[in-house]
Amino acid sequence: MPQPTPWLEPFERAMSRDRSNPRVQVATVSPDGLPTLRTVVLRGLLGDGTPWFHTDARSRKVDHLDSERPHLAMLAWFEATQQQFRLTGRGVVHGAGAKEPWGAVRLSAWSRLSPDNRVPFFGPPPGRRYVEPVEPSSLEVPPDSFVVVALEVDEVDWLRLGPPHQRASFRKVGATWLVQQLTP
Repeated sequence: MPQPTPWLEPFERAMSRDRSNPRVQVATVSPDGLPTLRTVVLRGLLGDGTPWFHTDARSRKVDHLDSERPHLAMLAWFEATQQQFRLTGRGVVHGAGAKEPWGAVRLSAWSRLSPDNRVPFFGPPPGRRYVEPVEPSSLEVPPDSFVVVALEVDEVDWLRLGPPHQRASFRKVGATWLVQQLTP
């Protein structure tokens, strides 16, 4: 029987009190070893607590998540509860042909996007010189450029501003989560 994820319940509670789909910061490592940071919308958590967001497969953040540098860090700050969660682990990109449950997550995420938010996935790659996008013939099926990125969490640093301030670390070793109280 899998062990419960001890940081997940406080994370979900903080997320629900603040707002749905909060903005979080995610960091990757570039091919030249430099950290790269950006803000994304946290789209959800899989039942086991795996956080995910969607993005363009042609983006630099996806380029960074190759087999040599799959490292991904996520920082979530929830103003309503004064809690910060720093999650680190392995970033996994799920595109067309993704195994379940990620194939269903990808299709569901696409279905929730407005037509205006679908169009860029058919245009030129993000972060490159601007070119006027061409209107696609259909927006119903997600293109290969639409991917879901999951963070397979192996460590969490949690901080709650008080009074009293509280801090703890959660580290996954095999199937077990080790919990340690820390000085804030």
